[in-house]
Amino acid sequence: MYLHFNEIFIPYFITITYINYYWSFFMSFYFNNDPQFVDFLLLMFQILFFLPSFLIFL
Repeated sequence: MYLHFNEIFIPYFITITYINYYWSFFMSFYFNNDPQFVDFLLLMFQILFFLPSFLIFL
């Protein structure tokens, strides 16, 4: 089945904005307010979260 561009990427863009906000807010408490490490974890999570969606279009 063909998946349209909007059906995949618009929900992912919406969820990633909330994930960015809540992840940076809550993880700053758990990791002793180290923004560099929190951003690194967020980047790793985004790569794992988005990679399957981009591979669908290959």
